[in-house]
Amino acid sequence: MSKISIGAKPTVRVLRPRRIDVISGPKVICEVAIIGPDGKLKSSSLTEKPLPDLILHQFLTFLSSLIGTRTTGSTFSTTLIDINGSPQTLNYRGLGGTNILMIDNTAGYVGGTIGIGADPTAALRTDHELTSKTAEFEISNEASTESTIIKQGAWLATGSGTVYETGYYIYLTDNTGTTWQFLLFHDIPTPQAYVLNDSVQVTYTIQL
Repeated sequence: MSKISIGAKPTVRVLRPRRIDVISGPKVICEVAIIGPDGKLKSSSLTEKPLPDLILHQFLTFLSSLIGTRTTGSTFSTTLIDINGSPQTLNYRGLGGTNILMIDNTAGYVGGTIGIGADPTAALRTDHELTSKTAEFEISNEASTESTIIKQGAWLATGSGTVYETGYYIYLTDNTGTTWQFLLFHDIPTPQAYVLNDSVQVTYTIQL
């Protein structure tokens, strides 16, 4: 399974997500920023809601499986829907068998990417792919503290358009070397217009 490459390297401006104090407790912050070729911020939008409003149901399924019941000598599995809409049964641990989750990336891509899209249709908790994906790009900055996880990436625009949706993906590779791609977040930010050679930057922050 191939990924969309970003081509030329975009300008990345590390932005600290703003805080909205009206909401207390765990939350997810999604920020989209448009940065011109001169490195100056042109526009940005920020979406912040309590967990799990910005997170798809299968993220919770994925997390639940990772911290599931201890087992020995038996298989523990779960089912996630890939970006093509097909259910994939993943065995998180077990003796032999197929679809054993691999963290050794010598067998294929493992880890997260960020996507942007061009459709403003409201996101649903059961979504498995962006409605109209424009680009997908690597995470270029990531950090964590005792209370936050930050994932940030940027794409160098190859033309004009508008960001209407964003998403966070995870790639998992099984013991046969097959790589699966799953959408974990699907968000609808305030639309952000961009033109050729702008840097479209998306930052996801999970705050406890």
